[in-house]
This record gives sequence, structure tokens and C-alpha cells, in this order.
Amino acid sequence: MLGIGAFVISMVDNLLKPFFISTRTNIHPLLLFFAVLGGIQAFGLIGVIAGPLVATFFLTLVEIYIQGVKPKAES
Repeated sequence: MLGIGAFVISMVDNLLKPFFISTRTNIHPLLLFFAVLGGIQAFGLIGVIAGPLVATFFLTLVEIYIQGVKPKAES
């Protein structure tokens, strides 16, 4: 019973956590879900935090790059 409870709770946590976190950020819930799963795969338990952090950092860098490359309007 403990194993089934832990499995069900962890699956619900993996599905609902990205949804609730994405409401505070501007990241799509599906991207956040894959960031959590990829973080767990790459970093283990710390990946729950590190995965979305890396994804947010990457998206911020892309946004900064796009704003820097955009041609300025001539006056």
C-alpha cells in the first residue's frame, strides 16, 4: 500500500506541480513539465528545482538575444 501510495502521489505531483508553477511564471505548463522530468533524469532529486531553473535561464537568454538582434527603428 505504501508503494502504491508513493507512486500515485509522485505521479500527481509531477503532473500538477508544473501547472501551478507556470501560473507564477510565463512558461508554458508542458515545457515546465518536461523541464521537471528532464531535471530529474539529469540531476536526480535536485533536478526538480534545477530543471525548471535551467529552462527559465535558457528562455531568458533567448529573449535577451531576440531583443538585442531586433533592428532599431530609424528616426
